[in-house]
Amino acid sequence: MTRAYIGVVCSVLWLLLGVAALLAHVSIATAIGEAALVWPAVVLYSLSSGAGSGNVTHGLLWDSAHGPPFLTVPGVVILYLVPGVWGIVIFLRSRARHSGPAA
Repeated sequence: MTRAYIGVVCSVLWLLLGVAALLAHVSIATAIGEAALVWPAVVLYSLSSGAGSGNVTHGLLWDSAHGPPFLTVPGVVILYLVPGVWGIVIFLRSRARHSGPAA
């Protein structure tokens, strides 16, 4: 059960990182939110530009038209929010399964 608690803590932290990234999109920027937008997008940019087309400026999940690459809103949702919520749901389902029916 300790692994489950570690998993839910990681999921909540990942979800909070996604919320910080979304807040950076609506001009409530923090250093963590901006880093959460840029660092994953740099990896996506490197992978896509190394795959044959050298001047790629955007993708579905990232954009880099006038500066360093950053995650778009769909990128934040797919990279942060979906896995965070999914981890919390898995934790709640496993907890309900182990506790059994309420008496």
